[in-house]
Amino acid sequence: MRSQFSHHTVKLQLAAVLAAALVLRVYRLLNISMWSDEYHTVRLVRLSLPELAAGRYAGELNPPLYYLLLHLTLDVAGESELAMRLFSLTFAIGALLLYFFLIREMFPHRSTQLAVAGTALMALHPLFIYYATEIRAYSALLFFTLLSLISYYRVQRGSARPVLWSLVLVLSLAACPYLHHFGVLSLLAVATFAGTHLWLRRHPRRQLFALSLVGLAALLYLPGAIHFLFRQANIYPAQSALVEPAQFLQLFTFSLHQPSYETGIFAIAALTTAVGFALLVRDAEERAAGVAIGLVLLLAVAVTLLAYGRGINIVPRYLLHLAPLLFILTVAPIGIGGTHWTGRLVRGLGLVTLVLYGAYAMDFTQHTDEETELVNWKSDWEQVATVIEHLGLTSQPLVLTAWDNSPLQYYVENPAIAFADFEKARAQHPQQAFLLVLSENSAPLTDRWHTVDLYSDPAESLQLLYIPSATGNPASEGAQR
Repeated sequence: MRSQFSHHTVKLQLAAVLAAALVLRVYRLLNISMWSDEYHTVRLVRLSLPELAAGRYAGELNPPLYYLLLHLTLDVAGESELAMRLFSLTFAIGALLLYFFLIREMFPHRSTQLAVAGTALMALHPLFIYYATEIRAYSALLFFTLLSLISYYRVQRGSARPVLWSLVLVLSLAACPYLHHFGVLSLLAVATFAGTHLWLRRHPRRQLFALSLVGLAALLYLPGAIHFLFRQANIYPAQSALVEPAQFLQLFTFSLHQPSYETGIFAIAALTTAVGFALLVRDAEERAAGVAIGLVLLLAVAVTLLAYGRGINIVPRYLLHLAPLLFILTVAPIGIGGTHWTGRLVRGLGLVTLVLYGAYAMDFTQHTDEETELVNWKSDWEQVATVIEHLGLTSQPLVLTAWDNSPLQYYVENPAIAFADFEKARAQHPQQAFLLVLSENSAPLTDRWHTVDLYSDPAESLQLLYIPSATGNPASEGAQR
């Protein structure tokens, strides 16, 4: 009777965590609009399936699998911003469920509360709230990485349906680098787990079999690796966009408005994580998991530093799919604290950390508008589109003066040209008026054009200007009205 009650309680707790996660993510979904990277996704999913499968697209460094899956989904659901964000959200919520089952697989002899706590931390962490609805591959990569880790544990423990779980392991692992090039780290993570268990003599034959499955997944990625090396590797270096390695501390605390209390949360979370790692390594039963997680995180740091040293543009979201392993260390004190007074103290530290992340998530969500203003997300694109439509200027070409202007094209029907081509287009079509889109990344304008300010938002450094035709098109008078 007690076990049934406990099982029912865990279900209720998990349902509450998933419901809270959904509310936090849907709120963000309804209060943002596209930014430039997402518009690249839109541009690519409009290509044909053969073009996507062959990787025949310019100006985009990511592999094709995410675009193929999204393309097929939109064929059924229809193309809309909501459908594309819900596609990512589905993977994000699915990843939360997988994370719960992964922790249970990793620590089968521990209380299920450990799995609930880990899922709650991932549900409340601003990093995962932020990227859960982004129209990029991050949620899908997270989903398949966690699925591969679960499959690995099923295979190495000799679970029922070994053929099925072996197939799932190979396919989910192979999918990761086809979603994002840093999905290669998922292959290395599973190989590290198998190697660690082999080193500690935990079911050596099964570990060798798991390693062979990782090798098979790597072979399936070989065509993608060749394509990357010969056609896309030159896209990655971007000296002007480098991120300092210290920014990867955002895996603990991720916000852009940077509240004053954030340093305190980082300190407590780092302390809790260190304690959790010590608990896992000290416990003979859980040592393999603790050592494997530590090695994977060290590997991720090494790859980050190597990429940074070679001038490769790498940002914290590229490690989003490995962050759940870090969080296992953070919540470990809750499930492995022990019954002695020191154990209760450690468990209390874990619970305090979890509560702080809950408050952190609420504050992060309440500052959604401010967060969007601090990066290249522009919450006003739809409003700008409304202004253009209201003034009857839907036929005027948009002059995009910076890379972060591109998403406006999704909300309007106006033809678009790059700022570099503006003078040529104006000379060729002197009777044509233009709409100039300015943002914080735009180059300073000269005063040689007469302009009319149609829309301005200083908070987002966003401005829409009307440039009458060189022959004095009377439409400018309407724009001024």
